[in-house]
Amino acid sequence: MFKYFPFFVVTLLTSIVFSGCNHDSSSKSKQTTAQMQKKQVTKDTFTLKDTEGKSYTFIKKENGLSLKNSSKILMIDIFATWCPPCQAEAKVLSNLQKKYSKNIKIFGLSIEKNIPKEKLEAFKTNHNLNYTFLIPGKNNQEFINQIASAVLHKTTNIPIPFIVMYKEGKLIQYYIGATEEEFIQSDIKQHTGK
Repeated sequence: MFKYFPFFVVTLLTSIVFSGCNHDSSSKSKQTTAQMQKKQVTKDTFTLKDTEGKSYTFIKKENGLSLKNSSKILMIDIFATWCPPCQAEAKVLSNLQKKYSKNIKIFGLSIEKNIPKEKLEAFKTNHNLNYTFLIPGKNNQEFINQIASAVLHKTTNIPIPFIVMYKEGKLIQYYIGATEEEFIQSDIKQHTGK
């Protein structure tokens, strides 16, 4: 009986050591998960201003976004003023805003940090654009990150132009890169019946 005693002691000590490690690592794991959940907490609303000073409130939904007090299809164009495909896409969006003004609301949201309001207004004027441009700020970057995270599952190296389309708070379509007007128009018609 005593010849198995050292084996028994070693086994007992090993199980105590490993059970302690398992307990510690699981509590660390729970703590890490809780910390990660805190980091992933997102805002439910964003209030952003346009170049004319008007405020718009965007409401985060389970599967997308909606514009407060509006039943129109919501389109958000994430772009940069220096980007040639974005400039071409802006003209397409301007045409669509004009054709479907009763059914859609388009917002331009620049990825450029600290871009002066005057530069956005000049971009709008130089390209003869008729949709709403939101001025840059801390909320804009958070807003862009939430959209990109939900749709593309990333918040860095977002391809531009990047356009998202929502109806009744649900994502219905998104486009990456310059997209032909006919494709976007077809999606608008499909979701408006017009």
